[in-house]
Amino acid sequence: MPDELARAAILKDHLGGLNGHLKGADPERLAANADGLTGADLKRVVEDGKVLLAYDKARGNDLREAGEYFLSAIETVRANKRCYEDAVRRARERLKGKVEQT
Repeated sequence: MPDELARAAILKDHLGGLNGHLKGADPERLAANADGLTGADLKRVVEDGKVLLAYDKARGNDLREAGEYFLSAIETVRANKRCYEDAVRRARERLKGKVEQT
């Protein structure tokens, strides 16, 4: 797992190509809030943050500060990881139960 400095570098790379409203996001702030996320998770955070901004623009909502979109995305990615981990755990338990029955 990347440490905070590595997460900041990864985020800086992914955020570097952004312009407009999202350009001002602080990779160090985001990295501090993204403990436990992989490089792939961080890429997903940036992509999801862009989608959240697009949604607000399409709905005519007030725009949030750039970093808020990515902080929301971090929480969503974490929640999705928990759901996936829970599904894997349940599948392993079911498989273990079937193996024990034979």
